Amino acid sequence: MGDKHTWTNEQTKCLLLTCIEEVQTVGRKGLSLHKQSWYKLGTTIKEKYGMDLSQRQLKNAYDNLKAKYTGWLYLRNKTGNLYNPQTNTFNLTNEEWEDFKKGHPKAASLKTVPLLFPELCAELFDGNSASGNLSYATSQTPSGHGSSSFHVAPLHLMDAPSINIDEDDFFSNHTSEQFTQPSPSAASPSGNPNKRAKPSTPRPRAPSASPDPPSSASPKASITADDLALEMKKALRHLTQGPTIPQCLEKLELLELDPIDPLRFAAYHIFGGTMNMREMWVNLPNDPRILRGWIEMTTTSLGVLKDGKIVR
Repeated sequence: MGDKHTWTNEQTKCLLLTCIEEVQTVGRKGLSLHKQSWYKLGTTIKEKYGMDLSQRQLKNAYDNLKAKYTGWLYLRNKTGNLYNPQTNTFNLTNEEWEDFKKGHPKAASLKTVPLLFPELCAELFDGNSASGNLSYATSQTPSGHGSSSFHVAPLHLMDAPSINIDEDDFFSNHTSEQFTQPSPSAASPSGNPNKRAKPSTPRPRAPSASPDPPSSASPKASITADDLALEMKKALRHLTQGPTIPQCLEKLELLELDPIDPLRFAAYHIFGGTMNMREMWVNLPNDPRILRGWIEMTTTSLGVLKDGKIVR
């Protein structure tokens, strides 16, 4: 899993547990770990096993394990009863393994070497349990030739953050007190909405009249340009919070695209667009099929991609 180093089962488990602990206490940096977390992982490995590994070696081990888990998850959710939970292996023909290897070259070892600690991998890379609910579902569609086929069910993103500021609601919440007309009850002592008080002939208030203070008693009777500027700064700060382009590019590597693949350039176009696009991308499941399909669908609808080629 690392540069010129073979990881034992015990060392792999230590890597997973340490990374999970760091994610829970420090958090993630995009789809990876913070520098201090890599340092903690290196220190732990050195203290327990006497191995002095660089951050690059640790990250290579992390990335390779993540790629193998991604391939495992792809097969785990493929229909046709391919998975054997007792042995944690998959029943594929040689031809199916070759097809799988093309899309998941870093997970090709699953043919002979099962994924170690799949539940820990799920907790680290997906934030859930491999035996629990997955991020997406599949439905069986057996083929007429006995080979397995799959159909991805409609994608349902749960608890995905959404940024949507309605200008009318924004300004009504902050300026309605200053810019609206007085209510009918305030304009007429009798409270009749169809009857207006005559400003030129005000009548004295009876002792039993409602003690409601006049509208001028509002704690803030006017709004200044500075107030508006402050509120707009808050709104802009809210709009700019969210996934960054480097975070999106890091997730793009799950597809293992060639440097000049048209799909890669199409993804660049999406990530350079709106924040909502980047929000959607980072919240998609880490399944290359779903990620690839979403890029193709989005860029085709935007007129960027057509028949797998960039529209110039």
